[in-house]
Amino acid sequence: MADGNLAYEIRVNDGDPVVAGSTELDVLSAMLTHVRERGGCDLSVAGLVVKDDSEHEHVRWLSSPLTFGDTVTIRVIESDDCDPPIAREKIDPSRPRRSEEQAG
Repeated sequence: MADGNLAYEIRVNDGDPVVAGSTELDVLSAMLTHVRERGGCDLSVAGLVVKDDSEHEHVRWLSSPLTFGDTVTIRVIESDDCDPPIAREKIDPSRPRRSEEQAG
């Protein structure tokens, strides 16, 4: 990989591309999810910023339902000109995850 800022350029059908990425990111992901009970699919583009042992931040660029026939294109690029996230949520990494809370 290049030394620059890794980013994803995501386009749904013929829509405008979303460029997700940031120099502060520790994780960047793009996921297609299907849950039979809900029907349909969802596209999520998100990341994680690890600030320190007591604070992390989830960031999200895209959360979109998809239907049959939709086309999703993901291009891995190097870019310092990314779109700002649509949501940021601070989380406490020491707090149990939902699956751990339900098991306990």
